[in-house]
Formats: sequence, structure tokens, C-alpha cells
Amino acid sequence: METPQFDINEPVSSGLELSIFEILALLRRNIWLILSLTIVFGALTYGYSKLLIKPTYQSSATVFIQPKVNANQISYNDLLTNQKLIDTYTQIAKSNLVVNEVYPIFSQKGLTKTDIVNAITVASIKDTEIIRFSVVTTDANLSASITNKVVTVFIDKVNSIMELDNLKVIDIATSNPSPVGPASLRNGIIGALIGLMLSVGIIFLRYLLNNTFKGAQDVEHFLGLPVLGEIHFHD
Repeated sequence: METPQFDINEPVSSGLELSIFEILALLRRNIWLILSLTIVFGALTYGYSKLLIKPTYQSSATVFIQPKVNANQISYNDLLTNQKLIDTYTQIAKSNLVVNEVYPIFSQKGLTKTDIVNAITVASIKDTEIIRFSVVTTDANLSASITNKVVTVFIDKVNSIMELDNLKVIDIATSNPSPVGPASLRNGIIGALIGLMLSVGIIFLRYLLNNTFKGAQDVEHFLGLPVLGEIHFHD
């Protein structure tokens, strides 16, 4: 009788896809690995964010693009013009024209021009003629100071370049003692998810690299011999 040939280096598998019940059983047998990596990665990322990353503080100021008023009435065309100017104004606010005048003032704080640019956020409030300036740094007072300086320089530059006087400050920036970052809880959840995915990946990789026969189907598939009986072993 011809002896069946098979490759001992080939991962032993019946060639059939794992059923959902087999997957669940595989995961259940390795539940401690899953829990351990999930908890460890979640705790490490949360602790790193909480203990090693400096908290950041945000300050904001708002500027109103004031439309012209004639005979106690506001022209609709002026409103449309102001709305279209918002995009132009936001670009000017973060341009070198403004930043080059702002960052030397705060260079003694150890901030570079790039730091200033990255710290500034300028955006319009939806469906309004209001622009919000926000700055995020690791110092609450510094954030407020930079914001107010950016607003002041921005208004001066717009008035000189465009010869307009339609910008009015609504709210000046004040020091906000409540940190806006880092998001330690969110980072911890992300870390836990990474640990969960890593543990599941390890489990399936170990399963695929396991060259032992896992059941009667593997014996019949690779050896071509009928199985006369099985002895089941339970962990």
C-alpha cells in the first residue's frame, strides 16, 4: 500500500474555515492573554498621558466683522461680502505677516515661530460674521497672552492692508485654568483597544503556526487514513 505523503512544515489545518463557535472557543481558551494585554496597554497609555505629558490650556477670543449701517439698516450685500471675507481674514491671521510680528515677543518663553503657528487656530463660527481665535500651550496665561497679541496684530494688519475698519473685538482671551489636554481617558481606551487587537492577533498567529493535528479531520486530510476512534481530552 502506498504511504501517504505530506509536508511536515505545512501548518496543519483541515482546509476548512473556522466556524464562529470554534473562534469563540479559541478566544475563550486564551481569555487571560486577552485580558492581560488589554489591561496592560490601556494602563500604560493612560499612565503615560496622565503623568508624563504636560497638560495644555486653551484661550479664545472672538472678532466680529461689522457690516456697514446706513439709515439704521444693514445692507444684505454687505453681509454677503463680510461672509466671503472671512476666509481671507483667517488666512491673514496665520500668515507670516502676523506671525512674524508675534513670535519674537514670546521667543523668550522658548517658543519658536513654528510653535506659534501650530498653537494658533483661527476659524469662523458657522453662519455668522464672527471669527474665533484660539491658542493652546502648556501655560494658561501664555495662551491668553498669545491670543490677544495675535488678535491685535491681525486687526492692525487688516486695517492697513485692506484699508477697512470693520473688525471689532467681542471677547478678549482670558486665562483658563482648566486643561484641554491630554485626553488621558481617550488615550487609555485607544491603548486598551491596541492591546485587545494585539492579543487576538497573537492567538490566531499561534493557531496558524501550530503544526500538530488538531482533530480527526486533519488526520484524514493529510494522511488519507480513516479515523477509527477518538479520545477527547478536556482542559
